Amino acid sequence: MYANGMGVPAGEVNDKVDFSEKYIVWYIYHGLTKDDAEKGRVRSSQIGEGVDLAAMEKADKKAAYFLGGPFIHGSNLFGSGFGPVDERTEVNGEYPYAYNDDSSVKYELPLNAEYRNPKTNAFLRDSFFLPTPAATDQTGKYELDKKVLDTIKSEIHKGHAVSVAICSTHSNINTENMTFYCNQNTNPDHGVTIVGYDDNYSRENFAVYKKKNKKEMIKDSMPPENGAFIVKNSWGVRGTNDIDDGYFYLSYYDRSIDSPMSFEFDKNSGNTPSHINYDQYDLLMTQWYSFLDYDSETKMANVFGTESDEELFQISYITASDKTQVAYEIYKDISKDDPSSGTLLEKGVNSHS
Repeated sequence: MYANGMGVPAGEVNDKVDFSEKYIVWYIYHGLTKDDAEKGRVRSSQIGEGVDLAAMEKADKKAAYFLGGPFIHGSNLFGSGFGPVDERTEVNGEYPYAYNDDSSVKYELPLNAEYRNPKTNAFLRDSFFLPTPAATDQTGKYELDKKVLDTIKSEIHKGHAVSVAICSTHSNINTENMTFYCNQNTNPDHGVTIVGYDDNYSRENFAVYKKKNKKEMIKDSMPPENGAFIVKNSWGVRGTNDIDDGYFYLSYYDRSIDSPMSFEFDKNSGNTPSHINYDQYDLLMTQWYSFLDYDSETKMANVFGTESDEELFQISYITASDKTQVAYEIYKDISKDDPSSGTLLEKGVNSHS
């Protein structure tokens, strides 16, 4: 946000942006329609692509909002050229992307191009899917991966918050100090955002004591070493009546931490084409990626046809392993059997580590 002039000093309420969670969730889980193709935004081959929620929504129209899922779903959506969209965006005299718990609110969003593709506030520049610091050694014993810990800290220093999944159900929670610590290998059930860290935060602040004997500490409720992430949650720590606006400390040694991910966006400067065609063969992508190892260079190509002049605004790609270098070339007027023939319009090289 700060890189795009959309941030405010710490402690101030940010009324510059209010991105719609409803928009993201709804269109991640609802497939592309005939209208999307007819309005020129996607190819007809993409119609129907996406998750089919017909059975679930027959029982509950709000089913999409309870599914959850990996953060990489959001990366898929943004990498395809959609969103994020401000809740104050107006379509046909309505504000369809605003969401609250009022039962009178229309939870369903129209499945057509006009609503799926309103004016976006920003475009995805990069997203980084990081490994988890909660690792195991060759014997299966838990150990903290400090290299990964440093990677998460590095993202914080760059100004990027880091989304992580944790287990809230089996965590030891100290409501007095606002701390979370899960001491067992278990699946996460909740998403939060890391916004800072403190290497010297005392492990003693995580200790949880038995109700009957407040001097007797619950076994293994205190992590082995100092250090904690500062986390922003959507609700306060249970039993605290939402004090501290949902901020709490999460031990570096929490064993449930999973799927760390950060995002970097470019603000929509107003120079974006008013009508965007999304030319790609896999618009709503997979939730996971396979690792393909090559000792030497490998190539692939996407070939598209057009019936009129178009402006190429942005390209996107995904890599599944670190230290990957991607070189891209864009041609026009190619021959049928050679995608690298024709006139070279643009080329470049990007490295990721």
